[in-house]
Amino acid sequence: MDIIVRSVLGVLLFGMGFRIGNNPAIYVNLSAMGLVASATAALSVIGSSAAVYGVSFLVPGFLFCKLS
Repeated sequence: MDIIVRSVLGVLLFGMGFRIGNNPAIYVNLSAMGLVASATAALSVIGSSAAVYGVSFLVPGFLFCKLS
């Protein structure tokens, strides 16, 4: 049964990837999607760093605690 489920999932993923890969609109907007992805990654890192820095004011020793 496991081999059947894996085979069906593989065929479905291949079909979906083939259909999406043949979509010309993706190639036209590739630079915009890359810009959005880069901005999302940069803002995620900045937001996480700001959250840790903000919490460090509420929890004494949060930034410099020993893990071991």
